[in-house]
Amino acid sequence: MRQRPSLVPVGAIVVALALLMSACAGNPKPTLVKFDASALTAVQTIASVERELSSIGVLTPAQSLGIRLKLRPVITLGEQATTALLAWQPGQQTPASLLSLSTALGDLLTTVVGMLPNGTAKAKILTAIAAAQQAWSAVIMLMGDA
Repeated sequence: MRQRPSLVPVGAIVVALALLMSACAGNPKPTLVKFDASALTAVQTIASVERELSSIGVLTPAQSLGIRLKLRPVITLGEQATTALLAWQPGQQTPASLLSLSTALGDLLTTVVGMLPNGTAKAKILTAIAAAQQAWSAVIMLMGDA
């Protein structure tokens, strides 16, 4: 069985982003960073729930693989968005990777929520989705003001 990629290195990025947020008061960067971090939280929640449900047999091996395959591009886009945010300065356009991350995350969440039975696991994911959507709404409002 293939070993699953660890999300721990991505967690280190969140710590760096939190430090970055504290230094960026008064500009739109914290809003963009919040979306990036909430997307990471949603991905970590989905990965955790997938492992949990796979281990108890709620998800078939094919469903589990399907979720992991959908997670891979979202993780890659999340890393790209984080790199872009580190270089981003107020007045520049919203990084394209952030827009791509939003689309990929939406596709992932639609797929995953459709696979899961109602219950605690689905509620965890829906809570993470709500936080990411709220952060994305702030980005959209910010982009409208630019």
